[in-house]
Amino acid sequence: MILIIHMLLPLTGCGDEEKISKELNIRLGWQANANSAGQIVALEKGYYARRGLKVNLYPGGLTNPSIQTVGSGKDNIGFANSPNQVIKAREAGVPLRIIAVIHQQGYHAFFSRQSAAIRTPQDWMGKRVGIKHGSPTYLYYLSTLRKFSIDRSTITEIPVKYDLLAFLEGNLDVYPGAITNEGVSLELQGLALSRLTMEDLGIRTWGNVIFTSEKMLRENWKEVRQFIVATLEGWSYCFEKNHEQEVMIYLKKHMDKMNLDKERRALELTNDLIRKRSPGSINLEDLQWIISHMHENGELKTPMDPSEVMDGSIMESILP
Repeated sequence: MILIIHMLLPLTGCGDEEKISKELNIRLGWQANANSAGQIVALEKGYYARRGLKVNLYPGGLTNPSIQTVGSGKDNIGFANSPNQVIKAREAGVPLRIIAVIHQQGYHAFFSRQSAAIRTPQDWMGKRVGIKHGSPTYLYYLSTLRKFSIDRSTITEIPVKYDLLAFLEGNLDVYPGAITNEGVSLELQGLALSRLTMEDLGIRTWGNVIFTSEKMLRENWKEVRQFIVATLEGWSYCFEKNHEQEVMIYLKKHMDKMNLDKERRALELTNDLIRKRSPGSINLEDLQWIISHMHENGELKTPMDPSEVMDGSIMESILP
């Protein structure tokens, strides 16, 4: 892992081992799974504690969305499943900032059975497409229709929740979900899938991003930096194939139910997405594209400068 080693070399001699003794409440973007393996490893292997942090990891999701818990001050730092959530909160006046990007490429996609011969968005016309309101996939769905000039009235939209039953029973032709979650689950059930990822569709986005409040950055910048560094160390550990068994043991401690085969495959996919660029780095060109695209699609009322929603000072202090 030359990339990670080089990334962390500049920390030597910078006083990063100084004890801070700070307790941090961290909200995941979803329930604990392979997408959060890096922070779970950092917790279990003592990377946070080594940097003077007592970290409490809490599951996120529909009942405890990280945008709300961090925005209200209940939690100190959060993970979001896409940058769009933080950007929209920022427009609404919530003083949040993206401070690092974990998945350098988004992990959402649109799945169909290979036998259905749905290869392009144009093939959605006349088909039953699942719609998840409140999910990043809904925004990507609207973006796709606009990008490919598809008449929405030609599609039968079926609201779905976060379960695969409608698709498995054949009541749905296209299912929106994560390649690191639903996609793996469907393939493990023996389904031969076709998938259209955001990259396939020419839609730039990220997966998990780390964000915090402006207040937290002002008052606890060093502690936030320590958290980011330890989290990246956790992900660096996950990248090594010979660590897989140990990572699975740590994941199992934080999951109510665990399908070992699913999480192993999901971790492989997650690692690939994270290593598209330097882990943690914030690509300003991507962020500008995402913001502009959201405005064009009516997701944002007014244009926004990337500097309004991100703070790159921590990653600039880490990356060589």
